[in-house]
Amino acid sequence: MNIWEGLKLSGQRIVWVMILLIALATMSAAQNPEEMKMVKVEEIYEKIDNSQPVQYNHVIIIGDLNLTKLYLPIDQNGNKIVASSIQIKNSVFEANLDFEDSVFLESIDFEGSTFRENAQFSGAQVDGSATFENVQFEKDASFYKSKFKNTANFNTVEFGGDVTFHDVEFDDDARFYESNFQGDATFDGSNFNGKAYFDGAQFNSYVNFGEVLFGKDVSFYQTKFDWNANFSSAKFGGMSYFEGAYFAKNANFENAEFDRYVNFNSVRFEEDAVFKGTQFNRDSYFTGTEFGGNLNLDNAHFSALQIEWAAIKDHLLYNDATYVALIKDYEGLGSFKDADDSYYQYRNENQARETSLGPKLMDILAWLTCGYGVRPLHTVGFSIFVCLIFAIFYWASGVVSKCKCALSSLEEFQSSPLVNSIYFSVMAFITPHASVEWRPSGNWKFVVLLEHILGWMIMALFLVTLGKVMIR
Repeated sequence: MNIWEGLKLSGQRIVWVMILLIALATMSAAQNPEEMKMVKVEEIYEKIDNSQPVQYNHVIIIGDLNLTKLYLPIDQNGNKIVASSIQIKNSVFEANLDFEDSVFLESIDFEGSTFRENAQFSGAQVDGSATFENVQFEKDASFYKSKFKNTANFNTVEFGGDVTFHDVEFDDDARFYESNFQGDATFDGSNFNGKAYFDGAQFNSYVNFGEVLFGKDVSFYQTKFDWNANFSSAKFGGMSYFEGAYFAKNANFENAEFDRYVNFNSVRFEEDAVFKGTQFNRDSYFTGTEFGGNLNLDNAHFSALQIEWAAIKDHLLYNDATYVALIKDYEGLGSFKDADDSYYQYRNENQARETSLGPKLMDILAWLTCGYGVRPLHTVGFSIFVCLIFAIFYWASGVVSKCKCALSSLEEFQSSPLVNSIYFSVMAFITPHASVEWRPSGNWKFVVLLEHILGWMIMALFLVTLGKVMIR
């Protein structure tokens, strides 16, 4: 390489270094609010008054932005009509913003902006798209009774204070991907007529979706609810996805209605999960779901509730109708082991709550003899118990003796009376004739007959129970 080529290469490097330094300086300046341009609200008012587009990027808005101060056309409802498109991106609103009861004929876009004070959109209507992506609301925000006729984008928004979406109409898709709600969030009474996405969102305080209508699909995939979550009387018209969601406190779905497929797979309920009166009209999946508190399914309606019994057996609140419906559901899905296990626990809990002596004794007998008809090993254990009881009677009374013709001195020496009594009791339990070698004395033959009758009944009970469990 000659000297000229070396100088040429060094010059190129210097140029690239200078370009890089300029780019870094530009980025640093863009990120520094101190160097952002100041825009007074009067400048914005003038553009809106003249129906001109409002377009700003990386500026600071000085003063309260309040459309009530403008003399704009009004609609039949008395709402101010804003013909300008609003685009104020990556900017800072130092004071309050009030767009209450305003109709925006064009799109509004606040992407990346920060609202230092309260933001008021109550009663507003946006005919175009509404973009709030990456916005920071440092204080309260209200969208009470607002209406979004096009896509509403609230992805990755930081709601620092309380926010209300009470009675809001979302006519198109509503997107809240990975948004963070630090204060209370209320969506009660709202209508999501398009699809709704809350995937990865985090609710750090109370959230209320009570009486919300989700007209199409809704997704809460891996959403975190760090405080109480209320979905009572909500209606889910499309498919519903809660897979991987986390409920740190109580989750209330009382009287909610799921018209289509619903997925609660791998959800974690740390405290109570209330599905009282909930209607699952189609397949509902709770595979891998974990319950830390009580599960309330009282008066719930379901026909294909796919949930493992092992996951809920220690959490399900007792209710006769719930257990009966759950057992029937397991049988319909072919989950016969879960059906048997849930039936066994149902009978156990029913026995514990029984106050009348007669029915309680019958329940105890059913538990001992056959595990309520679903535990064949209970019958085996009860059979052994009966044989031992009769054997002890025979041994203690000494009423069973061996025929002289079958007696040998060696056998008499090697066999103890207790062993002989057990042998005789087992034979009497399982055969019509206890033994050709052994005979009871006197009226003890009727005791032997009683044991044989019991043995016959218990054997029949065993076969019925085994058939129920083994053959479906």
